[in-house]
Amino acid sequence: MNVGPKFLLAALRQKIKDEGLCYSSLSEKSGIPLSSIKRHL
Repeated sequence: MNVGPKFLLAALRQKIKDEGLCYSSLSEKSGIPLSSIKRHL
């Protein structure tokens, strides 16, 4: 099965929405700077 980047981003956005996470909490949990998360999502 070939999964493209658009599918992965959509799945990630849906998971964030389902979990009720905000960008700042996602940044803290993942260790990724907030600006990078906002730029790519």
